[in-house]
Amino acid sequence: MRWKTALLVMLVMAGLALLVNRESPIGAGLSRTLSKDTSGTPVVEWATLRGLDNHTGKSSAEVAAIDGKPVKVPGYIVPLDDDSREITEFLLVPYMGACVHTPPPPPNQMIYVKMLKGEKAAFGLNDAVWVEGAIFVGRRSSPYGPTFYAMTAKSVSAYQ
Repeated sequence: MRWKTALLVMLVMAGLALLVNRESPIGAGLSRTLSKDTSGTPVVEWATLRGLDNHTGKSSAEVAAIDGKPVKVPGYIVPLDDDSREITEFLLVPYMGACVHTPPPPPNQMIYVKMLKGEKAAFGLNDAVWVEGAIFVGRRSSPYGPTFYAMTAKSVSAYQ
């Protein structure tokens, strides 16, 4: 009986992870084309980041076009610093609570973010944010699993 309960819990968790990872709550239904904010910085949606294949590591033309470029990405913060009020390193994820009590998102749906020297982000797990900075494509490791993206962030602001 015990193993049946454990199996049921694992199936439910796997189903929830697949359901949650299916569509980003921020920018859901938006086009995969890059739009620009008022300052002209390209806005990258999570659907675009899915253009990097988790199994082969091959990038779509859209992903290749943003490598090394300044962009703006919406998401939620998973702090990697001990001081959760002012952080300098974090994961940016497409939905609230990712990596905390659920299986982590796939590597193409997590961005390892390091703030520029001297800059700090003062946001928590429940805050939707915009992260602006240079994005880099390539496999990296994090405490919550591998990521295929990294950003050097110059600013983090409230998502509106």
